[in-house]
Amino acid sequence: MSQKTHTWESQLHGCFGSSDHVFAGHSAEEKHAKDLRKLCSEQKIAWEAVEKAIHTFLKSKKVSDAKITEQAERARTFLKLS
Repeated sequence: MSQKTHTWESQLHGCFGSSDHVFAGHSAEEKHAKDLRKLCSEQKIAWEAVEKAIHTFLKSKKVSDAKITEQAERARTFLKLS
């Protein structure tokens, strides 16, 4: 029996623009971000885990350290995680 697992990790990549790498910068990414916020709340995911995943993902996309820091802060504010 196959069951599709919907995890916060699987939701993260869709929260960023494919060319600008801005968190929830467009309506499609904002929808993913809202779903991510809900999953993180339900699964009691700590901000540190999400922040690490954001850094790893954006580094893989060759995003500058300054922009990674900026987008992580934007995500923290949007997701309201502590």
